[in-house]
Amino acid sequence: APLRPAKDAVIIDTTDLTVEEVLARVMELVEANCES
Repeated sequence: APLRPAKDAVIIDTTDLTVEEVLARVMELVEANCES
């Protein structure tokens, strides 16, 4: 079977982003979804 993203996966289009921008976006998502 083909690989598919999980139902709750977050897809980040990194086409026009720098590594730093991708990291910043990932960190935003982690912080927004972590329980503190």
